[in-house]
Amino acid sequence: MLRLRQLREQAQLTQSQLGDKIGQTKSNISKYERGELEPNIQTLFVLANVFDVTVDYLLGKSEEKAPDKPDDDKGNNKFGDDIGSLSPESQAKAKKYIEMLKTLDKLKPEEKPVDLNKKT
Repeated sequence: MLRLRQLREQAQLTQSQLGDKIGQTKSNISKYERGELEPNIQTLFVLANVFDVTVDYLLGKSEEKAPDKPDDDKGNNKFGDDIGSLSPESQAKAKKYIEMLKTLDKLKPEEKPVDLNKKT
């Protein structure tokens, strides 16, 4: 994950500081950066949130750095209108959640995390 190191350095964070921020050890951050350890899906979303980028950008699968913005300019997008009526903080959280769902939708069934709330 070469972009992790780049983003961390741009944010002027040490590996220890980033680790503290996301609940990981300096050693794990170092291993993520060197490609010796893959972060789990939850850690990927936390990292994307910390650096305000998409998970795809973090993984090098996209050049688009910022999460998608809702289509507010057409006026006929009810979902976009709903998001637009939220506070800026809630809008940011909603956008991150949507990015997480989009990433989960791209995963193969065997890669998806187990749904602990699903009744069998």
